[in-house]
Amino acid sequence: MRLWHLLTAIFVVALVLVLMRDPVGRVSMVVFVMGLGETALGTAALLILFQTIAAIGHANRPGQYFEAVTATIAVLAIASLVMNGLFWLGLHLIQVSVE
Repeated sequence: MRLWHLLTAIFVVALVLVLMRDPVGRVSMVVFVMGLGETALGTAALLILFQTIAAIGHANRPGQYFEAVTATIAVLAIASLVMNGLFWLGLHLIQVSVE
């Protein structure tokens, strides 16, 4: 790790600690972190969804087609549930931090 990595890490930690002092800072941190999480999960889900849709196109037998369609449905359902859960967790954390 180089010196500028250490200085950047110290700066980020100090910024987070300063922002966490008041409710507005806590809400902004929760929104930022949850936004990063939603972005990462959405990107990962989209890439996996592309793979499952491609598997539908590569299917040769009805069994492979059924497996690919099932995988696509599973990816859509699980990604929706996880992203929705993260959203509601963020809302709960905002409510807790404001009270």
